[in-house]
Amino acid sequence: MATVTVYTAARMKEIEDSAIIDGNIINDDLILTRYDTAQINAGNVRGPQGIQGPIGQVPEALINGNTYARKDGIWVLARGVEVVTSTTRPDNPTSGMMIYETNTNMPRIWNGTAWVYKGGVILCTSITRPDNPFVGLMIYETNTNKFWIFEGSTATWNLPKNVAGGVLGTPGLRTSDQPGVSNIETDLINLNTTVTVGAGRRVKVSFQAALSRTVVDGYTFLNIKEGATTTFLTFSQIPSHPNIGESISGFVLLSPTAGVHTYKLTLRRSGGTGTVGLVANSLQPATIVAEDIGGV
Repeated sequence: MATVTVYTAARMKEIEDSAIIDGNIINDDLILTRYDTAQINAGNVRGPQGIQGPIGQVPEALINGNTYARKDGIWVLARGVEVVTSTTRPDNPTSGMMIYETNTNMPRIWNGTAWVYKGGVILCTSITRPDNPFVGLMIYETNTNKFWIFEGSTATWNLPKNVAGGVLGTPGLRTSDQPGVSNIETDLINLNTTVTVGAGRRVKVSFQAALSRTVVDGYTFLNIKEGATTTFLTFSQIPSHPNIGESISGFVLLSPTAGVHTYKLTLRRSGGTGTVGLVANSLQPATIVAEDIGGV
């Protein structure tokens, strides 16, 4: 026959209270906590200690503004970027050491014999460009919001060829009429712009105006020119009504030489009688604008 064991409530409570529910190391002993919060010291559980090496003296690291770390029993310069200026570079640098110069905004690395530029775009202004730049160095001017690259062929700062430089100089603007122009070519007052162009750049010169003619019996010619003799493009208009301003606009793409250029608009009558003129006001001004549109 089978044997049946029956536990009383007191015995069940005794079994429950003796269950281990937690444990901690205190000093070197394992202390177990029972369900009824009673604690049991299970004894020392720390293993044997290994052989201790000889005790040596650790010299103090140099105090010179640099960060040092222990390596192979000696203090070595910790790898990292040291913030300095071009006149306070570290003495006795080690190969691979990196610095950042706050007065030139240039990161450099010591190659064993010299501090060399580590790469990246330098932040500066148009008046704080790096001294002695090398070919290919790129900067970003915070006051002009433009990128520039130093080119060896011209030894000058130029815009990257794939970057448009935007509007050059001050656009020409006229907000009043200029009537009475005959068949003699006449400069349109204030409709000129003087710009400085870098080497190998393309320039777009565009205009917008309104022209009128007293007698509708011929053409009106408007020219984009440089100086007295160089005409880049002539735009012609046949007016529909006398003494009424009719809009005209256009542009020309140029590849000028590096340097200063002045572009202007001129006007003349071609054929017929009467005179032609410019019609402009503050709401519909006449303009001429030169823009750098990228490198050649």
